[in-house]
Amino acid sequence: MRELDLGSAELRPGGRAKVRRLGIVMVLSVGVVACEDPGADDEDGTSEDAGATWTGVTTTQGTTTATGETSDPTTGALPPQFIVSTTVSSPEGASTYVKVLDSLAPGHLDLSTAREFPGWSDLKVNAGKVFVSSGEEPLVTRFSVDDAGALIEEGRLSFMNYSESATMFLQAFVDANTAFLATDAGLIRWDPTALTISGTIDYPLLEPREGIEPGSALDRGIAVRDGFVFHPISWIDTYNFVMAPTSQIVVVDVATNAVVSVLDVPCPNIDFASKDAAGNLYFSNWVYSPGATLIHGDAAACAVRILAGSLTLDPTWTLEFRTVTGGHEAAAMTIIDDTHALVSVFHEERAPFDPAVDDFYTWILGANWRFAILPLAGGPARDLVGIEWNAGGYNTARTFEDLYILVPGEDYASTAAYRLGADGVAHPSIDMDGWSNRLVQLR
Repeated sequence: MRELDLGSAELRPGGRAKVRRLGIVMVLSVGVVACEDPGADDEDGTSEDAGATWTGVTTTQGTTTATGETSDPTTGALPPQFIVSTTVSSPEGASTYVKVLDSLAPGHLDLSTAREFPGWSDLKVNAGKVFVSSGEEPLVTRFSVDDAGALIEEGRLSFMNYSESATMFLQAFVDANTAFLATDAGLIRWDPTALTISGTIDYPLLEPREGIEPGSALDRGIAVRDGFVFHPISWIDTYNFVMAPTSQIVVVDVATNAVVSVLDVPCPNIDFASKDAAGNLYFSNWVYSPGATLIHGDAAACAVRILAGSLTLDPTWTLEFRTVTGGHEAAAMTIIDDTHALVSVFHEERAPFDPAVDDFYTWILGANWRFAILPLAGGPARDLVGIEWNAGGYNTARTFEDLYILVPGEDYASTAAYRLGADGVAHPSIDMDGWSNRLVQLR
């Protein structure tokens, strides 16, 4: 599998890039969860010609705003607005495309009218603003989006004096005035509204375990709740595919800029976080740990929970995935509702692995995974209908009404989005060239 260049970091699709600080190895990987909370209604539609190339523009009738946007003729309301990013790579390099849409109806996304950014740029949405990290330098640019879907630049913030990268893979937004960037120098606190840097927070020194350096989760594994940041740390060697049986979660108090505790977690490779409507936090592993478990007999994958209002693990709840998946290892648990979660299940029987001749990445990132829905209270998981065999690593996006699953194609050269319906079936949405890890509803 080809190596992709992300600024100063070494990156595989679905892989790890190491950025060292105080004994911590920052884990930079493809497969980041993109999930925003924009707060309005979503409009879902279907296309009569799902295979057609779709430009992201629909034709309606109604009044027209000063920017040319057409409103709903019955209510005068503007149509929904979504933003998506995807990175298309080639032997010559990579480019990231950002496009504003008014529908997620099925069809292939035309990137010819998207805004292009260099390299592995990335975006997030916070407090209604779009933040794009540069793929060439440690720079974040803030944009607003007008009614016609144009990106309007509002300002820039350079992290040049603090970090070699400011990628959104390493960013966690807390509120309109607070965000954190994880770097080899610590956590950098900055203000997304003022576009200023206010200081840093040091993590405690964490020692290697079983000869493996500690690696901290990216944004897909970071949770923010009630003024605290929960940042998992695990020990996994993704070149030899061995790992420590346990992990830790660093808890940071945003008000005091201090680490308040380091929680011991009885599960390996904790690198994925999800939050339910009540505020309960769930932490699980990423797609590498099943390989270490199956090849070397390392610890089985599992998930833990931190209840709403608590800063410690819930001692009454731990879920070992293979107990509900028919004995298969699994990864990346996303909460669907109060009682169910989505998980990616690895089916090793599809492709027997010989470490003497087979490539690990081809095996563990091959089409040997199926999605399943599992009950949080226990009981057997069931296969998710609507998505076939895939590479395991995935992203999610929660719009105003629905949960979307972004599934990469072979070698991460394409992405297909699916809407998870109330019927528990995945329904096709947009698809696009490149690897897409962000889909957010703006209005």
